[in-house]
Amino acid sequence: MSSKPKITTTKKSGQKPKPKASVSKRHIPKSTAKQTCYKDSGCTDKLFKLAKKIPGKDPDKVRADPYNNMIYHKDYGKNTPHGWQKDHINPDGSDNIRNLQALQSSKNESLGNSKVKKDRHSKCNK
Repeated sequence: MSSKPKITTTKKSGQKPKPKASVSKRHIPKSTAKQTCYKDSGCTDKLFKLAKKIPGKDPDKVRADPYNNMIYHKDYGKNTPHGWQKDHINPDGSDNIRNLQALQSSKNESLGNSKVKKDRHSKCNK
């Protein structure tokens, strides 16, 4: 038997480390982390399931956005008190599911393209 030689890598001096993504992957299942889903038919279901559960409410029908606004699954795309939309966490970012969240329609409209907003990855939203 021959043993394989160990391969070691070293950083070149002066090489800058890669910048970290602005959105953490820690709460995203690995199976969905690499998907771009904004225009996919199942994207709304995925985003709704990633929204915060509300104790005592049916999680298949009712969830909360990062601002604790109650949203109803059936009200996607509606401008109602519990309606919601797909929101880009970073407006300049991609359509990757890590950069998307369910956000109440009126809140999404009031924030516009603001880069200062809560997102579903924040520890305070768990």
